Amino acid sequence: MKCANCLWAITYTADSGLTCYLCPPGMFFVKDCSQDYETAVCSPCPNGHYKAIYGKADKCQPCSSVCPNTNYESPADQPEIITANCTSTTDIKCECKPGFWREGVFHGMCRRSKLCEEGHGVKALATGNADTICEPCEPGQTFSNKSSASEKCQPCTKCDALMYVGRACQPKRDTECILLSTLFTTESTTSPNTQESHNTLYLGIGLGLGALVFAGVVIISLVWWKRNHAARSSSKDQHSSSESTHSSESDLGPTSKNDGFNAMSETSTLNGGHNILSNLSCPVESDHCISGPSVDRGILKKEKDNTLSQSMMDIYCDVMLSVGAIIRSNEVVGTGFRVGKQYIVTARHVVMEIIDPRKCGAQIFSKLKEASIVFTDNPLDPSAMHYNFNAESFYFDKDLDFAILEIAHTDGMLPKKLTLRKEPFNRVDTVSLIGYGHPGNPNKHFENSCQIIDINSRAIDIAHTVFRQNIDIFREGLLQTYDRSMVDNGYQGYESQHLILMHCFMEHGASGSPILACVNPSAGIVEVVGVLTRGFPEFYFCLDKRHKNYLPDNCRFEAGSRMESIHERMTGLPNEMMADLFG
Repeated sequence: MKCANCLWAITYTADSGLTCYLCPPGMFFVKDCSQDYETAVCSPCPNGHYKAIYGKADKCQPCSSVCPNTNYESPADQPEIITANCTSTTDIKCECKPGFWREGVFHGMCRRSKLCEEGHGVKALATGNADTICEPCEPGQTFSNKSSASEKCQPCTKCDALMYVGRACQPKRDTECILLSTLFTTESTTSPNTQESHNTLYLGIGLGLGALVFAGVVIISLVWWKRNHAARSSSKDQHSSSESTHSSESDLGPTSKNDGFNAMSETSTLNGGHNILSNLSCPVESDHCISGPSVDRGILKKEKDNTLSQSMMDIYCDVMLSVGAIIRSNEVVGTGFRVGKQYIVTARHVVMEIIDPRKCGAQIFSKLKEASIVFTDNPLDPSAMHYNFNAESFYFDKDLDFAILEIAHTDGMLPKKLTLRKEPFNRVDTVSLIGYGHPGNPNKHFENSCQIIDINSRAIDIAHTVFRQNIDIFREGLLQTYDRSMVDNGYQGYESQHLILMHCFMEHGASGSPILACVNPSAGIVEVVGVLTRGFPEFYFCLDKRHKNYLPDNCRFEAGSRMESIHERMTGLPNEMMADLFG
């Protein structure tokens, strides 16, 4: 049966013109098939070797003998252990030992779990991909007097009725309770010397209480006097101000009978025939604006908190190292990021720029060998390490516009693989991007807090209105090499359930960038929730420079394929490969 509409590339065209199926995982290529749409002649991987995906590779990869975190200086003290042996389709699998966690949220170095120091308790225990999370103990409520990787802050002891508080509870120590019998004793059990010392104590307490009462009376008297004095001064000022105002009004003459505010409004009206102040979206500054409910948020407070803590910045910086530029002929054609053992995710149309640059339908997969990915800040740095692609092992999907490429040869220096999220992520309203599409700088950029756009929002309605009002202008400004039907399509496809619609700043070169979301802020978990693939409306990129000005920036949207949709589309792949990519 022919496979013209397969969802992934599992066939190839032999030199004889026959279409052959690629060798499945666990087998390497020997020779081409002898009949159309038959599997190529393949041979099983020898012991100690594996092959994880369909391909035409003529040999299998050697199995790893040790985990990546092997401690060669002290083999007996390994932070990581082998949990599954190598098979013909998978390499060995490793996990951090108890008491360790894998750095960041990715499969990196195994680190020993952090101890929460005195005055701090454990908020969340270390897990496979997250270190211990500590929180300060609350003064007067909880305490911790030792360092621990497992204990929470303990509640402070409450002294009962027969005790008094010797020392109050602090974050690093518990309450010290002392029996009242040690302070108040009966005459029959008290020696003369003890009684004398107690009398001295009682005298001291009495003098102290007397001093406190006297100080309180003095303070209350001062406050009462200041308030009365301020009230009298305010009354005088108001009387003086009233006289001054009446005097000023009389000086203005019959042409101006308004107070200062209305006089300003009238002056503004002269400049264009309407009241400028009445059109302001915010009222002029008043006591209510300063002392109202918003004062706790700060006068210059933003509506949304998009700040990042140092730990979150460290996580995003770590992620940034795993994002690279895809290079062809010393030119950046897109962005990609590392996943799985040695794979790169990008947009399909980025790969088409490599294998079919003239867009004539002749896809030459061997050109993948000439392309590479670099993970440096400057993608054209002459000293950058280039990782070339395997021309015989890849996965494309046209509908979702994503691709997975395999790095031909690894050197043990690849950055960490990113975590792909296969579950929905609808709890967030912003995402972040990392890529090479900044219009003013060719280097790698991190774009934080890109607003997700709801397909039923007013922003979409406004964009459609602007498009309809200017459709003839857009048709006129379309470059000659494009058909006008492209403009007629408008925003077609934006409502697809497989897309994440958003506003971002990066443009050409950013295709294939990972769309990142902090899915668990308290644990610092950042995952890839999509792949940047396109912009709306598509015709904008085919307009001449002058006509692009007719489409405001807020009427342009960027979109990416949801990772949950990508995962669903790839469910036909071998379980081992799915576990490698999404595990």
